[in-house]
Amino acid sequence: MKKTLILIAVLMLAFVTSQAQTEKGTQTIGVNFQYFQSNYTNTPNPADNTSVATSGKSSTINLGPSYSYFIADKLDLGVSLNYGHNSYDYPQNNGLTKQINSTYGWNLYLRKYFMFTDKLGLRAGPYVYYNYSKGTLSYSANTAPDDHSTTKDYGGGLIAEFVYFPTKHLGFSARLANLSFDHSDNHDLYSGNTTSNNWNLALVNSGLAVSVQYSFGGK
Repeated sequence: MKKTLILIAVLMLAFVTSQAQTEKGTQTIGVNFQYFQSNYTNTPNPADNTSVATSGKSSTINLGPSYSYFIADKLDLGVSLNYGHNSYDYPQNNGLTKQINSTYGWNLYLRKYFMFTDKLGLRAGPYVYYNYSKGTLSYSANTAPDDHSTTKDYGGGLIAEFVYFPTKHLGFSARLANLSFDHSDNHDLYSGNTTSNNWNLALVNSGLAVSVQYSFGGK
């Protein structure tokens, strides 16, 4: 009898944990983090608008705080801020040695939660965003001056994430897929003003994107 009561108490606690995380009126604060490193070919050279079939390495890190409010059970509305740092290392046979970009931006999102168990589930929904980036292309000596650029990105899309709630106030998530549309306005020394529109699909293998959140409020 005692073991049965303990089991019932544990099950009730697990149910309350999930409900407290996603019920109407709950608020969350958190931190988002993404890191990605890759090798690539087809190195660009903005000095003469050509590219060279060589190998290089890129690394990307994004970090920022987030806040959300559950406007209904299992439905939250939130905003996040983002700082990103991108570094591209090129071989020197085309004169271009390094590219560094710094990005600042925000995201506004609406997410619906689909719980498989009391602690495990998915969340998915639309979002819009704005990013402002400043970049520098560095060249080896006696080739071309450094190219300084600025870029404004506007966009939106749909994102799906895995969620896990180990305790009443603590939650983790990991990105599964992100489909987005991007409009970019770029200005740099060699190309002047240019614009582009792109569709992008980022999956799990497109970089580790995780977040941790603390929940409070609610009932």
